[in-house]
Amino acid sequence: MLRQNARTFVKLSAFIFIVHLTRLENSGTTHQPATALPFSSSPRWAAQLKDGSSAFCDGGSISTRTCMFENLCYFSEHDEFVLLHGTQSVFSGLPADRQSAFLDMSSVSDHNTQQFEFIDLPASALFDENGHLRQHVTYHHGQHLVFKRFNPGNLMHVIHDDLLPVYLTQREYSVSGNEPLQLIAVDSHPQSPFKQLYDAVSRKRVILKAELGERRVTCFQSAVVGLRKETTWYQYGFSRPQGPINNTRADGKLIRQFASSVRRTLKVNEQETNNVHSHFRAVLLSRSMNRIILNAEQLVNSLQEQLNCQVHVASIEMSPLEELIEHVSHADILIGMHGGSIALAAFLPPNSALVELFPYAVPAAAYTPYKTLASLPGMNISYGSWENTWQENTVTHPEYPTIFGGISHLSVSEQEQIMASSQVGEHQCCSNPEWLFRIYQDTHLDIPSVLKVVQATWDNAISLRNRCL
Repeated sequence: MLRQNARTFVKLSAFIFIVHLTRLENSGTTHQPATALPFSSSPRWAAQLKDGSSAFCDGGSISTRTCMFENLCYFSEHDEFVLLHGTQSVFSGLPADRQSAFLDMSSVSDHNTQQFEFIDLPASALFDENGHLRQHVTYHHGQHLVFKRFNPGNLMHVIHDDLLPVYLTQREYSVSGNEPLQLIAVDSHPQSPFKQLYDAVSRKRVILKAELGERRVTCFQSAVVGLRKETTWYQYGFSRPQGPINNTRADGKLIRQFASSVRRTLKVNEQETNNVHSHFRAVLLSRSMNRIILNAEQLVNSLQEQLNCQVHVASIEMSPLEELIEHVSHADILIGMHGGSIALAAFLPPNSALVELFPYAVPAAAYTPYKTLASLPGMNISYGSWENTWQENTVTHPEYPTIFGGISHLSVSEQEQIMASSQVGEHQCCSNPEWLFRIYQDTHLDIPSVLKVVQATWDNAISLRNRCL
């Protein structure tokens, strides 16, 4: 009965698929793809599609599985992948039970918007009654890595969730020497403000889903689906409160290789990254929209006067990305408020320091993506944190939109409870109103206590460096 139902489903899917393509052809629209990818509708590629798709999968679970597909197709109108069954199809490692998604298209586990599914169709579905390839089908040759960006607007997510896993997956699956796979991002996010980073890792322009063309079937000669997760070290609290990934295999050596590769591609100067100079250099990451350091100028002056520190103030909103990476790559210490821009610590040189600042009522011990990064084997970064423990030094914004911590939509009693709290309680991602309210506060730093943390963290970095000599 199950096999009969499966055959019926395939026949029904094929029928619907053919009806859609026929309707598109009869409409007279061609909808050429907007991408610069090489594509062809020539008979020799049509012959390959008639042979069908093949799949070679490795990994025993949805979280660990990665597949290499030949002739994998994507139907943009319905956001569906299609596996063609032909006379030359070979399927190795596909799970017998395909009642649900069987691999992740992102490195973020436990998130059903990032999962890969496909429908099975006979290869003949792409051809008309005369055996000609239908006009709304295009074929892209070469090697591709098909994935979903998780949150391309946040630098932590860009580096941790997307680019480090992409970097490792490319190194494993690229079979043309140093030629990288063409990245195809099939999520629905707009272009990333960190597009340069994606392109730097790909060494080609990343192709977004919208560029594949509307109402088309796009077939890929070779496509890897499923990112390697060995580079990830943090989980964001979708099923339990956020924290380090248990038994992570993330390694500082690979992260440093990734950082070096990005610097070379962006033509960022890699000299002077050995921390040998007469005074120590700090990069202070500032924010202009929220989570603002209200007395940043006072902090800069104190660092210069009391610690003999050369300070460069940079902003992820205002500074060019190459400039940010270059300054961090040459810094002895990186200082900034908790947030995605601290992920730039991946570009710090060995034997450097990271000081993370936390707004009032946000406990550093509960939010540790950057502490975990600094402590990975091979990173050799000394980490320190500072918490604002003075309520009078915080400026709250109950009037902000809800996603930025506004609480005006809550009842008066709920607002009063959040305002009176002195520590954000344990919670899961992603819309806890107390967490959002506190994390988007502005802070007036207590300069003496910040300097004390900076000095202690830098002293520890020096001690670690001396042990390495």
